[in-house]
Amino acid sequence: DVALSCGGQVHDLITAGKSVLVVTLTAGDPPEVLPSEFARSMCAAWGCGGAVMVERREEDRQACGILGADILHLPFQDALFRCDRRTGRPLYPDRSSLFSEPRPVDLELVEQAARQLAPFSGVRQLCAPLAVGGHVDHRLARMVGEHLAGRSFRCYEDYPYVEKPGALQAAVESTGPWWPQIVPVSRGGLDARIRASRCYRSQIGEDTEIPRRIFLYAVRIGGERLWRRGVPATGGDLGAE
Repeated sequence: DVALSCGGQVHDLITAGKSVLVVTLTAGDPPEVLPSEFARSMCAAWGCGGAVMVERREEDRQACGILGADILHLPFQDALFRCDRRTGRPLYPDRSSLFSEPRPVDLELVEQAARQLAPFSGVRQLCAPLAVGGHVDHRLARMVGEHLAGRSFRCYEDYPYVEKPGALQAAVESTGPWWPQIVPVSRGGLDARIRASRCYRSQIGEDTEIPRRIFLYAVRIGGERLWRRGVPATGGDLGAE
């Protein structure tokens, strides 16, 4: 999601001599027996079967290699595969639950991830997904970022969810107040973001329009947009997005 959403900034920071670490929270392997029909259908659609996370981790490595970023994969399972330890039932057995508030038991994941990432809590800038579109894992990632960095962290707009009409406004209004900041990116940064996005074959499949849409969206907003909670930032506003 970092490569798809703010890969231009990552490229430009690294070109300027900075170091960037991209953390994927839910990179753990699924259970041997997938817990729901929904999980089985999604894995079938991705074409990876039970090896879906092996493929996803490789896609991450390829994308971050293009951007020049370091990468850290944490062992937590994707929401599709997580179950209630007491009952064994899937926490998110269908699409609607996948785009809902995290189950209370899932808040343990936030604390566990925050503990594993505590050594990085003093980094110069920490970014997390804004959770545009409401995917539960994106919400949990935002909560981890907030846990580590308090109100000073920034969020990037989740692409391609941000293109859905009203999705950005809903995310900002439901979890704000947020203040936007447009970050200009170089042409090289935008090109790297587009090339990195093509690595996510299991996610974007045959959608050959994604690169063009990324380019047009970046041109429309003037780069890439970050959001900071509660503190006005210069250089951009929500406008008509």
